[in-house]
Amino acid sequence: MQLLELSVCGGNGIGDREALGKIQTPQATRTHCPIDHKWLVDKVSNRLEENNLKILQEVHTTSHEGQRYFGLMQVQDTTRPEGDRGTVVGVRNSHDKRFCAGIMVGDAPFVCTNLIFSNEI
Repeated sequence: MQLLELSVCGGNGIGDREALGKIQTPQATRTHCPIDHKWLVDKVSNRLEENNLKILQEVHTTSHEGQRYFGLMQVQDTTRPEGDRGTVVGVRNSHDKRFCAGIMVGDAPFVCTNLIFSNEI
């Protein structure tokens, strides 16, 4: 059952994270070094797992022809009881300099088309 939903105006739900690898990352310039969307998501995912956080579900979307990325991952602390509620990690990234890569964590993620990106942490 899909509990996480992510909708960005003009966004494209892209399915699993492997689809992120098909998005072309622009070449770096002297003043801008874009981060590959998939690389960022994989890096966050690896750090979560290293800290005993199991990803239960994840959703990913892009907008502006793949230039902007938003994703949510519901995680559960593997050191806590099985019935303990999950926490949501949000990740964002852009290739078009609209915003920097970011991460948020908590129980109430909020992502909006006007670029609001907030949670408890």
